[in-house]
Order: sequence, then C-alpha cells, then structure tokens
Amino acid sequence: MTTELQTAEAPSRKLPTLTLDPSRDHSTVHGDRTPEDPHYGIAFWQDGFPFALDGSLFPDSGKRQPWSGHDAEGKPVQFRPPWTDAMAKRLEGRLERMARFVPEDEPEQVDEFSSPAAREKLAMEVNLAAWLRGQLRYEPWLVQLAAKMRYGKVHARQKDLVIDLVLDEKLVPEEQVGPALRHYLDGFGPADPSLKH
Repeated sequence: MTTELQTAEAPSRKLPTLTLDPSRDHSTVHGDRTPEDPHYGIAFWQDGFPFALDGSLFPDSGKRQPWSGHDAEGKPVQFRPPWTDAMAKRLEGRLERMARFVPEDEPEQVDEFSSPAAREKLAMEVNLAAWLRGQLRYEPWLVQLAAKMRYGKVHARQKDLVIDLVLDEKLVPEEQVGPALRHYLDGFGPADPSLKH
C-alpha cells in the first residue's frame, strides 16, 4: 500500500517587484554600449542591483562566466555579466522581506520594533516611490521614519508627507501617485500648468 504525502498549499501572495527608489542614494550609468554588451540597458545601480532607465530591475540573464565581444568602438573586450550568484541570493532575501509589505485585501500588521536601530534598518528598505505609486503599503510610522531619515523633515500628517514628496521632492510625477494617496494632492500644485517643472 502506498501513501502519498499531501501538502496544503499556502495561499499565494502577490510577489513584490524591486524598483529603483530615487529617494535613496543611487548611481547613474553613462557611456556608449552595444546591444551585445550585457550592461546595455542598465541606467542605475542601487544597493548593488542594476536598474533600467524606467526604474525597473534589470533582468538576470543567468550567465555568470565572462565572454569575448566588441565594444561600441569595435575593439575586442571581455564582457562580464552584471549579475552574480551572490546578487541573486541577496535579491531573493530582499524580495522575501518586501513581501510583507505588498498590499492585500487586509494589510498585514507590521510588528513594532523596540530597538531604534531595528526600526532604522527596516526604514532603510522602504521604497518611498513605490509607496507613492501604491505598489507597496507600509505602516504610517515606517514611511514617516524613512522620510525623516532621508530628507530630515518631520511630517505631522500623511497628507503633508505626500505633498512634500511629490510636489517638493518630485519623487514621482503627480499622475503616477496611486489612488489611495492621490486625493491628498487635490488643490495643490501650480495654478498654471505651464509653471510645472
């Protein structure tokens, strides 16, 4: 007699996507590259991860060994892939931590951390741009702490925070602000649309 082990499938969660957070330090990539260059299409680096011009995570091709090719001037070069196994493993850990903040029908409560160091560590991983777009949901204290750490400002209300990040810091364009936060911008901004930067 054979018995099969049956496992109950856990309810699937919406998987997070890592995107560039322009409110945090990041570097820009410049120079000419050919389409055969594995770094072709990388516009930014942040936290050791490559990002495309639109802020999306640059895909991992799975290649790990260098290969020969030609640069933009036609000179022979040794191409090195932008991704390593260590980066892929770090990304996996980051996405697991981010999964706690993906909006669901009823948002999961974030535990309060007793240690200020633990709170600050968690706040460093907050992606304010993704929060503004409605892609990630955080507890209000966590968003306010992240904004305070990055911009040195304390916001008494979420409305003030959204207005500051969108209109003053220009973290995301107004039209990209998610529906849950968009109402905070009603009545704000330049009266003359031609005055927008």
